[in-house]
Amino acid sequence: SESAAMTAMLPSHYHHDNPNAAGLASLYDHSGPVGPQLQSHSASGAGHPNPHLQGNLPGPKPPKFFFKVPRVVHDQKSKFESDDLFRRLARESEVRYTGFRDRPIDERKVHFQKGLRTGIIEIAITSNGTNINLHFSVPGSINYNNNNNNVKDIDLDKEPGKAHIRSQFILNGVCVRWKGWMDLERLDGQGVIEYDEETAAMEEAYRAKIEADRASALEYYKRTYNHMPYPYFCR
Repeated sequence: SESAAMTAMLPSHYHHDNPNAAGLASLYDHSGPVGPQLQSHSASGAGHPNPHLQGNLPGPKPPKFFFKVPRVVHDQKSKFESDDLFRRLARESEVRYTGFRDRPIDERKVHFQKGLRTGIIEIAITSNGTNINLHFSVPGSINYNNNNNNVKDIDLDKEPGKAHIRSQFILNGVCVRWKGWMDLERLDGQGVIEYDEETAAMEEAYRAKIEADRASALEYYKRTYNHMPYPYFCR
């Protein structure tokens, strides 16, 4: 048949390396200088180049870290000190619990206390309307009280009727922490956002490693596949 004849004319490695060799060989013609070209099914049998396939079939698969994206920006501290949003957040501000706002106050208190036990509560900074999900370790969790300064993320004993909370997170590419307190009855409080130097250093090291790995792999692929167009992830 025509398909069998086309298969026979193509390089033999298609028959040995791929169990679906006949099907692949009937679709691709590697006689051109730039890579795979999709065969035309017209009566004349003339092929036409397909730009979406050239240089990509067959070709190297990108390593997984090519798809990893650093969570922080370059020079986090500079952005924290110069950005208008962080300047506002760095001032002590009133906060309110925003969870279950459509429920009665007594039910909201129950949900708030449950959030304190599980380590997740939602608050809003009333001065500028910024909403934040606070995540913190609680007694019994694996990360509770596990830091160099031996500081608890939540302390219910410091002041009666108040929960003192410390939560670390990344905001707009900058490592920060919220420190403050919440009233257990009124469901409001005060707090401030600070630059988290220790976590920022760890995230910066991770970001640098991703970029170094990507640059090393890019150099390898350019050196190894210099006879063909670079894969899309090297461009």
